[in-house]
Amino acid sequence: MIVEKVERRILGAMRLVNAVSSLPISHPISIVGEGLRLVRNLHGEYVILDAPGLSEHTRAFETPPGAPAVQSIKIPVNITDPLGEFLPQRFVVELPRYADPTKANSIFKPVLIPLYLGPTARSEINWVLVHATVREQTSRKRLPWTLIHVRKKSDDELLATGMSDSRGEALIVVAGILFAMPAEDSSTTVTREIEVHLKSYFDKDQLEPISDADMIQDQPNPNADYLPNVSLLEQLPSRSVQIQGHGNSAPSDTINIAAGQILVADLLVDLS
Repeated sequence: MIVEKVERRILGAMRLVNAVSSLPISHPISIVGEGLRLVRNLHGEYVILDAPGLSEHTRAFETPPGAPAVQSIKIPVNITDPLGEFLPQRFVVELPRYADPTKANSIFKPVLIPLYLGPTARSEINWVLVHATVREQTSRKRLPWTLIHVRKKSDDELLATGMSDSRGEALIVVAGILFAMPAEDSSTTVTREIEVHLKSYFDKDQLEPISDADMIQDQPNPNADYLPNVSLLEQLPSRSVQIQGHGNSAPSDTINIAAGQILVADLLVDLS
């Protein structure tokens, strides 16, 4: 028997993680980028075997080529979950990466890509779940692919991030809240609730709000070709969110949340 030995240098790797738990996603996810050749390893990481303009790098071990410059090649990739548990996303991979393992952008350190849960994802017992429809405040049209930050009211600490899907529906999960916690003031010893406010990021230059009537009548999706890029969304100006719980008449700037709580609400965003 003839055994052929093939050696090649990888260009890097991507690790997809659950944005709530930060744990690696165990089932296969589709990642497509023009000219990228990927393989999923035993750890669930997507190893980059080849990329446009970098074939020489795959054959150089001790001294990789000096050109092109590190992170000068930017390759958009489309990420989709065949099971529908996580929302699709667009991400830009920057190659080549440093061969030095001490560098932050080294080929030895996978690129971490958080994926956000879809509206029907499974939950844990102590999570705060906000089942929301994100809407434009005046027209009440749905806002697809809106990034939502949940922030602590007292110090603006970021507690969680979620995103609406193509219909404006979102499952926003806040993890890590205890059933009983030290209070922020000295009047009580423990508390169950945290007051939070929400910030939103919506790409109004590329996305079109959708009316409920359009969805009922099964009209064509005007945003069918759009995939959200989280890093680009977070560069947009943030917009405050009014929270209107189902059954409540008046929207509010803040809401109290507690471990194990399930909320159903409309999130109202002023786009003017």
